[in-house]
Amino acid sequence: MFFKNRKIISVIVFSFSLSLLFALPSKGQKIIDLTKLNQIMLYTQVYNMAWTPEEFRGTYVKIKGKFYSSVNPEDNKTYYAVVVSDMAGCCMAGLDFVLGPSLSCQKLPSGECNIEVHGTYVISMMNGFEYPHIEADFMAY
Repeated sequence: MFFKNRKIISVIVFSFSLSLLFALPSKGQKIIDLTKLNQIMLYTQVYNMAWTPEEFRGTYVKIKGKFYSSVNPEDNKTYYAVVVSDMAGCCMAGLDFVLGPSLSCQKLPSGECNIEVHGTYVISMMNGFEYPHIEADFMAY
């Protein structure tokens, strides 16, 4: 019995380690782990990142929150976001994310749920405007 459980545990640890290998930031890349912050600090940091994106360009971000998706009626494109609220639950802030190449085949949640996203915070141009978002290389829900 002990050896059977040991094999199962080894497989689980190996699988988890392998998933982390593909979700690691580049060497020397600045990391912001928002998963460790309390709700007040999390909301404040996400709000700050949304309003001053240039300060965080190229930063590797880890965030947990609520998954939301929305379809833009002008171009019929679906946008995805991780949204957090303040302590009182009256205010919300969020960060958009797109699936990076390593996640292109991964299925997205079908509705609102808790989600964790890791990836590089980038700013691209879209319709003449800056579009800050996370290029995700890890996602769990």
